[in-house]
Amino acid sequence: MPPDGRPAARGWRRTAAAWLPFLAATALFNAMRGLIYVLVERDVRPVFVDYAVEADAVLLGVPSVCTWVQAAARTPALDLAMVAVHASHFVYFLVVGALVWRARPDAFWQYRRVLLAVMAGGLAGYVAAPTAPPWMAAELGALPPVAHVKAGVYSAVPALFAAFDTNPVAAMPSLHAAFPVACALLLWRLVSRRAGALAWTYVALVSFASIYLGEHYVVDLVAGGALAVASFVLLRVPPRLAPGDRLGASVAVSAILAGAAVVVAALS
Repeated sequence: MPPDGRPAARGWRRTAAAWLPFLAATALFNAMRGLIYVLVERDVRPVFVDYAVEADAVLLGVPSVCTWVQAAARTPALDLAMVAVHASHFVYFLVVGALVWRARPDAFWQYRRVLLAVMAGGLAGYVAAPTAPPWMAAELGALPPVAHVKAGVYSAVPALFAAFDTNPVAAMPSLHAAFPVACALLLWRLVSRRAGALAWTYVALVSFASIYLGEHYVVDLVAGGALAVASFVLLRVPPRLAPGDRLGASVAVSAILAGAAVVVAALS
């Protein structure tokens, strides 16, 4: 490497150009989730309950498998473990992005496009049908009792709970299924078959955690998986204009997205 370190500088510029817009868009997505819940609180959008309960009853023969799983398996230790698995979802997709960037920086555009498409599909679902999760449906009388396990575990750190749970009626589609499924497909295609196989294990684990905690129905886990598969299949073809490494343009886009996220968060 030359003494002036220019190759290393180019590497940092390329990394920043690839990641900054994606991270800013992720921040905007999270802020938009919170704004959608504001619309619900102000009665601009209703909360849907019955269709998800009825769909699970058709699929499984019971209104919600959450009640059965909690009755059969719930323990304090498992509560903590499943909350940890559920929370890992918020970091896991970024770790997968780092693995893709390390293994296939030339294909990082696909990771970005697929994950952003999943986020957009999630927001569309949250606007179209704000859906009460099983624990809330139970509180509304639509299901037998379902414990809100996360609330109990996070009771010692309510600020952390509020930071992650910006929209408690975002059950449909389940991004706790969509993100891991998208990541498994991307790892399988872009990194290695072994990485993809391990990622499918995580899909199963986080799906079980979502049911155990009363956060999702089976039907919205299926919907989340379908959203991920559709995004992956439709966005396999490279864009006509190949993503560039121009740091200036990326910083400008990131600043716009981050500014929008701050404004939306303030409105929420």
